[in-house]
Amino acid sequence: MMPDPHLFSQYLQKGMSEIECMAVIRDILRGIVYLHGRNPPVAHGTINPAQIYMGNNGAKLGEFGLSQSVAGFSSLVPTITVTGMIWWMSPEYFDDAHPGLATVPDDIWSFGCTLLEDSYHITKADLTLKSW
Repeated sequence: MMPDPHLFSQYLQKGMSEIECMAVIRDILRGIVYLHGRNPPVAHGTINPAQIYMGNNGAKLGEFGLSQSVAGFSSLVPTITVTGMIWWMSPEYFDDAHPGLATVPDDIWSFGCTLLEDSYHITKADLTLKSW
């Protein structure tokens, strides 16, 4: 790992070994488990390669601008436009019964999308709505 923090997306562009990919997956899962294990649970809301920072101590989740408690405090969280984040948002995020509120399952979905980029080098540029 590099001594200064760098975005994970920069690492993806350079390529990573299988061992490095597994270390990143482990580190991000630890962060997700920590957030979701709070009482009440905290949903990050925007997990994607641009929110993952790399350094000597491994990968860390950052950029918690959309994070919120999942205990009904959504009225305290300002509405924020998330232009460009659509590729990492779960389909349920757009459901009328789920009006733009981040949840624990949404974090799992966006983590899965991040894994596609990490492990298989599939990026949002590779995906289209027609392919789904």
